[in-house]
Amino acid sequence: MPKSSYYYQLKQIKAPTKYAALRARILELFAETSKRYGYRRIHALLAKEGLCVSEKIV
Repeated sequence: MPKSSYYYQLKQIKAPTKYAALRARILELFAETSKRYGYRRIHALLAKEGLCVSEKIV
């Protein structure tokens, strides 16, 4: 493996994801709904809260 690729991957692992806060909120909503809601309903709940995200992210 090239040295540059190794350090690039290492940096990517340590970097925080840009959806970390959103992912936490999605997991909260999923737990609040007794783990019964799928991505469509979770997406609708996020839209009601004013969070405009794609269904692909949910």
